[in-house]
Order: sequence, then structure tokens, then C-alpha cells
Amino acid sequence: MQRVRVGTGFHLSLAIGALLIAAAIAALGFVQWQAAEAVERNKTLDNVVTEGLQLVQLTNEVLLYKQERAVTQWRGQFDHVTAAVGMALGPADGSDVQLRKIDTRLTDMRLLFERLASPDADHGDSRAAQDVAGILSSQLFQKTVLLQTSLRSLKTFSDDQIKGSYDAAKERTLLTFGLLAALMALFGIVVSVLFRNVVLRPLQGLELAIRRVNAGDAKQRADLCADDEIGMVSRAFNGLLDQQEEHRRQLQYLAYHDVLTGLPNQLLVKDRLVQAIAFAGRSGNRVALLFLDLDNFKTINDSLGHPVGDALLRAVSERLVGCIRDTDTVARQGGDEFLVILSDVQSSDDIAALAEKLLERLTVPFQIEGHDLSTSASIGIAIHPDDSRDFDTLLKKADTALYEAKAAGRNAYRFFTERMNVEASEYLQVRSGLRRAIENREFELHYQPQIDLATGALVGVEALIRWQHPQQGWIPPARFIPVAEDSGLIVAIGEWVLREACRQLAEWRSSGLPELTVAVNLSGVQFKRGMVERSVMAALQEFDLPARLLELELTESILIKDTESVLATVRRLKDIGVRLSIDDFGTGYSSLSYLKRFNVDKLKIDQSFVRDFTSDPDDAAIVRAIIQMARSLNLRTIAEGVETAHVRDQLAAFNCDEAQGYYFARPMPAADFERFVAARASSS
Repeated sequence: MQRVRVGTGFHLSLAIGALLIAAAIAALGFVQWQAAEAVERNKTLDNVVTEGLQLVQLTNEVLLYKQERAVTQWRGQFDHVTAAVGMALGPADGSDVQLRKIDTRLTDMRLLFERLASPDADHGDSRAAQDVAGILSSQLFQKTVLLQTSLRSLKTFSDDQIKGSYDAAKERTLLTFGLLAALMALFGIVVSVLFRNVVLRPLQGLELAIRRVNAGDAKQRADLCADDEIGMVSRAFNGLLDQQEEHRRQLQYLAYHDVLTGLPNQLLVKDRLVQAIAFAGRSGNRVALLFLDLDNFKTINDSLGHPVGDALLRAVSERLVGCIRDTDTVARQGGDEFLVILSDVQSSDDIAALAEKLLERLTVPFQIEGHDLSTSASIGIAIHPDDSRDFDTLLKKADTALYEAKAAGRNAYRFFTERMNVEASEYLQVRSGLRRAIENREFELHYQPQIDLATGALVGVEALIRWQHPQQGWIPPARFIPVAEDSGLIVAIGEWVLREACRQLAEWRSSGLPELTVAVNLSGVQFKRGMVERSVMAALQEFDLPARLLELELTESILIKDTESVLATVRRLKDIGVRLSIDDFGTGYSSLSYLKRFNVDKLKIDQSFVRDFTSDPDDAAIVRAIIQMARSLNLRTIAEGVETAHVRDQLAAFNCDEAQGYYFARPMPAADFERFVAARASSS
């Protein structure tokens, strides 16, 4: 615990007060002691005189009547009495102890003489005693006379002395109390002055400083440096103000800067943009806002951990700052997004040159904690005053251009155009409409037949989602599926499709339709979220369907991302007993290795190869190669987009197993499909 340091003023006041009180107490005690001694001394003298006179009287009686026996019994005692009285009559050099002894001795002698004077006392008849008594009687008589005279003189002196002693003691007591009162008054004055100088004034100064701080004067400090309690409080007060000022500066910095990178945040970059726009307005030049987003940063962050991801963001920020001028600004928008303000630029070519420089610098690998990390970025660009004159609108349009850059294949930049604005507006409308469509049950499944090319039999259907918009009518899947995947709504939509397809197939089975396989498309987002097998198992159990009647179509992009996780999910689906097919095979990252690892059942040949393969030798070669490869791996094949009999026949000649397309039937609602099945049955 810290030791409290007492100030000089308190030391001085306490010392003076202690001395004054000690002096007053000592003086009062001395006077009271003298008065008590005088009273006790005179009281003892009075007792001595009284006892002595009584002793003289008794002595005379004894001398007159009992001289014979008296000599042997009290001669020695009488000698002691006379000696003591002589000391008492001396020049005041007898102590109080001696006086008390005389008083005690006289009392004893008086009691002795009273016994000798008693009529019953036995004095004897010895002649020797009578002779001695006669000899001593004359000596004792003389001493008795002398003692009597001395005692009377002593008694007269002690009466005056007693009165004088009491009066003197009274006067000294009053004088002492007066002196004590004066000293206490002086002490109060001294303490009051010291208290005012040492305590009140510093406290008033501290209070004034506190009032000024409360009034908003953050620079005010208590001007006290004394090494006492008030000084300690003042220094603590100043220290608290210093800490608050430092915290205020830190909060102000954090309010306008990113904690991780130290770059300006959106608040500060907005202010910088306003200043740049004001300056550009005077010079007639333009200001560009670049919205930059790192490509595949999430993969690095998830696989190597957040510390590596944070270090990468700091390294990226340093490179970006190194690419711009001192008059430009780099800010962190959040996550892996950055903003760059290019002030006072003259042409779009200057902006494009800097965008290319940024992309080039970011493609150089980063050395982060022993890892060689390669990354790239996509950049969207909006220009003042061409695209907008305020920050929020510029940011929105730069974000729209960024989306276009990512859609173009990443590691690219795009300038905002009005076409993008239209597309962005449509995107927002579709996304908000999808949310309502899920709640209002605006989706519907259409079913396209799948035909066995060898027998011509109906062997299955593909469930295809359609959106019946209340105002816009039918919206094609190519328009809303990408939006659903980008927004994450595809998960809820996909689960609805899976359940509705199983429900409809169960209804057809119960109504007596031929046993069919229903194919349902799964999105990569559904696989990424995980637990697809739970949804599949729940749908099969709810409608009591055999797993072999459900076919799940996967895209190639699903299989090449997060391979181990996807492989585990595929194995669980195979354990359930469902069939798996690869949709649009040949259009993506086709690989023989994942065909072997993922144990799929069927390959669906994309319609881009099928539609023109009868007239395009290259397409025909690709289709034939896919079919032959599948047969060698014991996989079935199905071709989509069959629109003519010639295409059908050629596919059959290539030994393709199944086909679907407009040649057989368009996708149709469930009721129309039931009529289609009935019509085929009646015509066969």
C-alpha cells in the first residue's frame, strides 16, 4: 500500500499545537502538585502540633502521679518525640516523609501516655525506680516545658502558612488556566491560518480546475505541486485528465482508421473524397473511386487460419499504399475489400493505368509466415462527376462495377456503365422477389421426360423449377437461379424442390403410373452448407420412396471444390442408395480422376455439344468420346437438348443410353405430364 505523505503545513501546525498543549498541561499539573503538597504539609504539621500538645499534657500528668514506673516505659519514646519536634522546628529542611513519621510517633506516644495515666496502670514500688524517676522527673519536666513552648510556636506558624499556601495555590491555578486558554486561542488561530493556506486554497484551486474541465476545457490542469495529500490528489487528477486525453485521441483515431491495417476507414475516406471533389471542382479534373476486392481470400483465410489472413491483409494494404501518390488515399472498407481515391485525374486512361498497376502488384506472391500466397483482385471503378457527385452513389456504382469484374473471371477491372446500373437494379428486384416467392409459394415444378434410346420407353423425368411471378409472369431459371445462388436463397429453394419432387413421384406411384426415376439438381451452395444427406433422407422417409428412384444431378464445379468434404458427402449419399449423375459434363473441369473417386452413376452430355453435333465434326467427336469413356467406366449416359429425330438416331448409333429434349417433350406441369404418360400408353 502506498504511504501517505503529510505536508509541511500540517507538520508545523501539529507540532505547535502539541507543544502548547503539553506546556499547558505541565503548568497546570505543577501548580496542582504544589498546592497539594502545601496542603498535605500543613495538615501534617497541624497533626503534629495537636498530638504534641496532648503529649505534653499527658506527660505532666504522668510526672505528677506515676513517676516510678513511667521512667522505664516512655523515657525513650519521649526523647524521640522531642528530637522529631526539633527537626520540625528547623529551617524548613524536614521532608514530608519526616513529618509523617513525627505524626505517627506522636500518636503512638499519646496512646502510651494514656495507658500510663490510667488508674489501673502498674508502676511498681521499687526504690531504684523511684530514684530514677526522681532524677528523670526534673529532666523530663524541663524538656516538657521546652516542647510545649516549641509546639505552640509551630502551631502559630502553620496556621498562617496554610492560609498563604491555599491563596497562592488558588492564584497560580487561575493564572495557569488563563494561560492555557490564551495558548489554546493562539493555537486555534495558527491552525486556522495554516488550514486555509495549506488545505482550503489548494482545494479551491482544484475545484476551479474541475469546473473548467466540466465546462469542456480538456487542456485544463490543476497547478499544484506540493508534496502533500492535496498535491497527491492534484497529480492524480492531472494524471486522470492525461489518460482521458490519450483515450480520446485513441478513440478519435479508431473512429477514422482500421484497427488491423491502420488505413483510413469508410468515415475518413468519405471526408477525403469530399475534399478531393472540392479540389477537382476548382481544377476541372475528375476524381475516381476504386472498389477493390481480393479474389479467393476466404479460401486462404479458412484453410490457413485467421492470423495468416490478417497478415495477408496488412501486406496487401502496404502494397496498395506503395502504388499511389501522396495525394491519393487507400482505405479498408471491411473484410477483404479496399477503397482507393484517385484525386485530380485527367482521363480514364490514367485511372485504367493505375488499376492495372494495382492488379499487377497484387499478383506477386506474398511471403506470409512461411507460406507463398498467390492472390489477385477485382476492381470496380466509378468516376466523379461522370457517374455521380456524392460519395454514397459513387460507392454503390463502384460496387456494381466490381460485381461485373468478378463475373468477367476475376483479376480484372471494370468501369461503371449505365447498363450495369440496369442490371444491378434488376438483380435487386429479383433477389427481393425471390424472398416473397418462397413465402407465397410462387414456385412450381415442371417435368421433362427422359427416354431410353434403345427401347423408346419412358424411364424417368427431370424436375425443373419455374417461377410464376404475380406481375411479370413466368421468369426463366437462367434469370433467377444465379441470383438465388449468390444470395444464398438457393438452399431454401433447393430443399423445396427436393421435397416437392419426392411428393409428386410418390403421388404418381400411388396412382398407378409406371415406375420412374426423378432427377433433381443440387446447387454447389447446398453442398457447401453441408448436411444435404439429411434433407434427402427426410424427403425419402416422409413420402416412403425407395432411394433408387431419386437421382441427384451435380455440376462439375461442385466436385472440384473442397474435394475431401464433397467426397465425404457423396459417399454418405451413396450409402443412402440414391443415384448420382454429373450435369453438363464436358463444359467444366472434366477429369477422369474424380469420375473414379466419386463413384457416380451417370454422365449428362451438355446440350451445347448435342444440338449441332450432326453438322459439327468436333462436337460429334466430343459426344462420341464421352459416350465411349462412360461405357468403359460402366457409367450410363444421357444427352440433353435433343430436338430432332436425326440427332436421336445418331445418339443411338453412338450407344448413348438415354435422351431428353424438345423432340420428346417440353418440360410440363405435373397434370400435363400425367396426360403425356396416358397418351403414350394409349398409342403403344
